[in-house]
Amino acid sequence: VHFTLDVLAKAKRKHYVETILKEKDVFVIPSVRKLMLKHARDHRVSDPDNIEMIKQMTLTALEYDFWGDSKLKPIKDIGERDFDITVNKGKKKYRIKGFIDRQFIYEDFTSVVRDYKTSKAVFAGKDAEDNLQHLMYTLATKKLDPEHNVSMEFLFLKFSLTLQC
Repeated sequence: VHFTLDVLAKAKRKHYVETILKEKDVFVIPSVRKLMLKHARDHRVSDPDNIEMIKQMTLTALEYDFWGDSKLKPIKDIGERDFDITVNKGKKKYRIKGFIDRQFIYEDFTSVVRDYKTSKAVFAGKDAEDNLQHLMYTLATKKLDPEHNVSMEFLFLKFSLTLQC
């Protein structure tokens, strides 16, 4: 799902996304169908149930403000943004390394970090309140773009649910 979303997030493929949303079917674009099926086979998840779930999760992501422009048009849309930061806390050093699925940067110095969740469960209890991934992504974004006001979105693709932090 992540790979397909990253491929579709290119501006030159916006017409693919529009067609998929109109038809409510990611397989309406032959090249997307071929890419998804190959990727599923490579990861040994190409049985009919998994293919249907992958299609639905991809469609859910595309339907949820995929271009980040429901309120403002982003001046920058960054997919799979790598980060590798070090935080000094007293005598201890912490290194945080990872990548952000998608980040939208706006002219008003706001930034939305979006993480696509394909997990079987939605955050609950302490995970929802004090989510470590949310804290790390916010810290990384603040280090990369210190002038931005950052908000975080977890998009649970299996449940069509968004958790905003």
